Amino acid sequence: MYSGPHIKRDGLVFGYDTGRNPSSNFDHRINKRRHFRGKPTSNVLETEANWIYIGTEITDPTNYPVPLPKEVKFEKGASQGGMNWSDACRNYTDSYAAGTQITVSGWHMFYSTDTSLIMNGRTRLGWHYNKDGVSTFGGTIYTATEWNKWYYFSHTFSSTGVTTNLRVEDGGYDYYLSSEDAAKTTQYYCNLQVEVGTDIVSPYVKGTRSSAQSLIDLTKTTDIDVSNVSFDSNGLPTFDGTDDSIQLTGFTQTPNPNNFSVEAIVNLSTHNSDTNLGSVIVNNYSSLRGWIFYLDGPDSRLGLRHHYNGTSGAYSIEATTGINLNQWYHIMGTDDGTTVRLYINGIQVQSGNSATATNYSGQPLIGQFPGNNAVTNGKIPTVKIYNRALSVAEVKQNFRAYKNRFGL
Repeated sequence: MYSGPHIKRDGLVFGYDTGRNPSSNFDHRINKRRHFRGKPTSNVLETEANWIYIGTEITDPTNYPVPLPKEVKFEKGASQGGMNWSDACRNYTDSYAAGTQITVSGWHMFYSTDTSLIMNGRTRLGWHYNKDGVSTFGGTIYTATEWNKWYYFSHTFSSTGVTTNLRVEDGGYDYYLSSEDAAKTTQYYCNLQVEVGTDIVSPYVKGTRSSAQSLIDLTKTTDIDVSNVSFDSNGLPTFDGTDDSIQLTGFTQTPNPNNFSVEAIVNLSTHNSDTNLGSVIVNNYSSLRGWIFYLDGPDSRLGLRHHYNGTSGAYSIEATTGINLNQWYHIMGTDDGTTVRLYINGIQVQSGNSATATNYSGQPLIGQFPGNNAVTNGKIPTVKIYNRALSVAEVKQNFRAYKNRFGL
């Protein structure tokens, strides 16, 4: 059973979906974002070849005594036994200017089959670096209360001028086990990552993830460039209300402007005071031809605007009331060549006669109207464009597909 119109069956020509699920405390650990791999970043452990295996290199995740969480794609792992703490990455020799942001992250498990083990202190995942022969520890990540479980850890700190031996480690002076207990335990690591110049954790990357590899077109026909988009604390794309936008390059599946649908999930942080176009969600527009899907003015009224004669001719329909800030909405506009319809959360809120629009070849731009102060301040985790007008029943079907996920 399909959840919403199917990509190949029902005319989707472009779309993206970050997998954002705020109603279930979404974070970057949950790998359900099939089409959003994470923000552009580099794992300098990979690019600089500074991974030092601990004791035993693990090349097969089935070698772990406890399976990795289902959302974790295994890339690289190691284990170390018989120690009360151990470094996961040693002799990382890149130097950083003071104040440089560095984020370390990965998966860790403290494993033992001895049920008599007693935790005498707290298990702490933190960072440790050495500068000029002086060791510095810090950064509590989590407090473990049980053995034999995988934990995700991440920590961001500002360099004070690290020159040698950046270490991602378990413990330091904050980790307490007797020597005989330590001999009965093993620590396991998976997918360690060090990101430089950021305080936003990103899903694990083996090497480098470019701005064109982060957000994937559902139809696999269009490149999506997120280099002009901001990212929130979960590493998800957001629009900052100043100059952020997503430009679609190589878009060749331009739908007929008299027979199409456009869909988005939105959550605005502020309204736009521009009374001409408002905060643009999706537009496909060139030389005053095509259409613009937008949220207009100081109360963000949903609208769909046609530019149809290549000069100044335009035809718009617009909802009579706006949407609330900091609230999720499913919005949709359809045009079958006769009637234009607007929907909010599966309910039709406005309709009007369709204008005769000429063809166009503009590249879609999401979040901003070119050369205009109409920009979006908020989140647009999902956008889809179809080459036909979806029916009332299909619009409701799409809304239901997102309803629980976004708490609509």
